[in-house]
Amino acid sequence: CRVSDDGDRDGIPNVLVEAMASGLPVVTTNVSGIPELVEHGVNGLLVAPGDVRGVADALLRIHRDAGLAARLAVNARSVVAERFDGDRLIGELFTLFRRVA
Repeated sequence: CRVSDDGDRDGIPNVLVEAMASGLPVVTTNVSGIPELVEHGVNGLLVAPGDVRGVADALLRIHRDAGLAARLAVNARSVVAERFDGDRLIGELFTLFRRVA
């Protein structure tokens, strides 16, 4: 994720959610809403924005450690399935609407 010159940025980029849902290990930046989804070392690897060396190191770490890559991938898929489950989200919306109506 990049922060533009005017400060605009994605909350949680769709491509990140899609990659995690596909069971891929992810390397991403520690900006905006991303740390709410990605927990460093648990379901992905976080690096500082603009840290090219950090991205390279994280990618090499995943490439060299198949066990880490597999664990990150399984946990990534699990967290997305839990947090982005359509039925659960619809239920939460209905509950919210009932409270405010």
